[in-house]
Amino acid sequence: MACAITASQDSAGVQVYSLQNPAVKQLTAQARASESAGDLSQAGAYLERALRIQPQDPQLLQFMAEIKLQERDYQQALNFAVKSYDTG
Repeated sequence: MACAITASQDSAGVQVYSLQNPAVKQLTAQARASESAGDLSQAGAYLERALRIQPQDPQLLQFMAEIKLQERDYQQALNFAVKSYDTG
């Protein structure tokens, strides 16, 4: 007895992630640690450095939007969120 699996069933759980530059990965980890410690300014600085390396990375852009939102810089948060959406 053959079992047929449709393409949509077969690929439903597959996600593809782009390879991340090791420097960007480190900067992102430092940004998360700074955010956890409540140092949003430092988190933003790490993300700015990461974005200089990978300016079109939607995950970095979204993380920066979240930091800006926490800093109550709503216009910049919106700008980063839109750019993240547009590139992602």
